[in-house]
Amino acid sequence: MGGEDRWCVVTGGRGFAARHLVEMLIRYDMFFVRIADLGPSIKLDPTEETGTLGEALRSGRAQYVSADLCDKSQVLKACQGVEVVFHMAAPDSSINKYELHYSVNVKGTKNVIDACIELKVKRLIYTSSPTVVFDGIHGIINGDESLPYPTKHIDSYSTTKAEGEALVIKSNGINGLLTCCIRPSSIFGPGDKLLFPSLVSAARAGKSKFIIGDGNNMYDFTYVENVAHAHICAERALASEGTVSEKAAGEAYFITNMEPIKFWEFVSLVLEAVLFFAVLAKPGECQWMPKPCCNYYSWACCLKHRKAANNKYSIDNHGSSARNVPSHCCNAKDISCCPVVAAGVSGHQFEKLP
Repeated sequence: MGGEDRWCVVTGGRGFAARHLVEMLIRYDMFFVRIADLGPSIKLDPTEETGTLGEALRSGRAQYVSADLCDKSQVLKACQGVEVVFHMAAPDSSINKYELHYSVNVKGTKNVIDACIELKVKRLIYTSSPTVVFDGIHGIINGDESLPYPTKHIDSYSTTKAEGEALVIKSNGINGLLTCCIRPSSIFGPGDKLLFPSLVSAARAGKSKFIIGDGNNMYDFTYVENVAHAHICAERALASEGTVSEKAAGEAYFITNMEPIKFWEFVSLVLEAVLFFAVLAKPGECQWMPKPCCNYYSWACCLKHRKAANNKYSIDNHGSSARNVPSHCCNAKDISCCPVVAAGVSGHQFEKLP
């Protein structure tokens, strides 16, 4: 990368999807990358140490900075001299504590926005969630980004993510700052410590033997490389001149693999790949539970199904739990975003996951 050094910062840079974005940014040689996260120092996995990230840290093409988003002075330090901020930091979505989520998703996001405006950062890409438009009750069929925020969200994570997203959209155009929000559906891939482990844990406990409803509810999952790619597409769209930038600025986009799949089919594929298929009822031997009869059972299950969405998305009323579960497809044309890894390829990746 010639000329003056151009820097970007990735908040929550040691998170699951953020690690993939950091590596992609380094590989593409787009920016020098500043990784911001809570830890006092960065601890690399063995593969990272000998790979792209380790080499970039040693060469100076990447650097780590410890930053608490709730402390504006630390946020200002992390964003000093950068051209782009990829704001990916967020608490674990499975922890339903309002104070925790509000402190990061709302207060922390406001600090990031204020820092961008004060330091004249050019572009801010915010990692939102498709659940910002989902109340967990009413089914959505062929929905798109015109869907409004519901009066009440399904959990604290979604509520505060919607607040944070609204702040980012509202800040577009202030002091030259251009913003764009990405709403990736349930993310899976190498390094996943939430989705796959929760499915396996539920299967081990024998909680995957019942299919609630008729089992035809569709769902969308997104391979992590596609999520990283979407962030780069959004940044490139904002950096473009003319109508492309104008269309993308101040907007939010759903992102998925563009290939909805039956929720329970996906679960079966995952468990089969990690050798737990034996604890899941075999095809033709599943115990079907009529939805009206299973509300208490499904409420008590530990398996947590993350709701997701995309540019054109649906929520099938045959929910796999007491809540409705969405299916969707991606069509973020304004930012020229298409999956770089197809769902069929992603399926083969199961064999490589820990």
